[in-house]
Amino acid sequence: MDLGADLDETEKFLTSFFSQSSTRLTSVAFQRWMCVLTVSVLFWSSIRLVYWLSHTPTLYGILSFILPLLLLPLLASAYAEVNYEGIKVIQVGSFIHFLLLFQES
Repeated sequence: MDLGADLDETEKFLTSFFSQSSTRLTSVAFQRWMCVLTVSVLFWSSIRLVYWLSHTPTLYGILSFILPLLLLPLLASAYAEVNYEGIKVIQVGSFIHFLLLFQES
């Protein structure tokens, strides 16, 4: 039984499956959503700053400036966590593949 060949077949199957699956589409949609959210927060913050050039800042204005800036890292951290876990899965798979190849030789 050739484990390396089985692993190659499995890897080819998973690659073709995940490249066409809804997981990839969801990831792309979430990336676009994060981009739109980030640009919107930056646009909102810049509007507030320009507004304050000719008006006096109020407590409500300061809170509406700070709150989106504080929420942005919170939302982005969930996305970064998912990417970090995905990289770990890929590294473990590569390590197992390396061990199987090393075992054969």
